[in-house]
Amino acid sequence: GFQLLNGKNGFEVSADGKTYVPADQVSLDGNVLTIVGEQAFSYIRYGVIYYSAESDFAKHVTVYNLEGNPLDQFILQVD
Repeated sequence: GFQLLNGKNGFEVSADGKTYVPADQVSLDGNVLTIVGEQAFSYIRYGVIYYSAESDFAKHVTVYNLEGNPLDQFILQVD
């Protein structure tokens, strides 16, 4: 099982895989994660930070298993 903490932080969506914007909504029901974007998207990334100006990486960690271990970062292409 998983738990969602810190709201939708860490989830971003993209139509082209190059320009990402924060997801509008993120919800977790059991083991089903639902991600909603304002526009249609083909890519989802989680926990990916490319800029050094961000000092609090912990706020980008949102999904944990029931033992308290965080989900690793990823970039995923979806249909």
